[in-house]
Amino acid sequence: MYLYVTDKDDKLLGVVDLKELLKADDKALLKDIMVQNVITLKKESTLGVASTMFLRYDFRAMPVVDEAERMIGVVNYRDVTKLTHHFLE
Repeated sequence: MYLYVTDKDDKLLGVVDLKELLKADDKALLKDIMVQNVITLKKESTLGVASTMFLRYDFRAMPVVDEAERMIGVVNYRDVTKLTHHFLE
């Protein structure tokens, strides 16, 4: 779905949709095709916050970062919708 670009300390620098990567010129640099203002979830985010963010932005997945903006994981849209359906009914 997405390629997340991090520095050597795992700080999230950007995101590239794999479809865009496949369409890009083969000499293009990641820094030129990535989106630098990445919408993220914090490690403290609740299921409700995650669900709201997915509905607002229509992403297939979202990165999870800590307080230093280091990437610690990825949450999938399908996983959130399954949990939301299960826990909010």
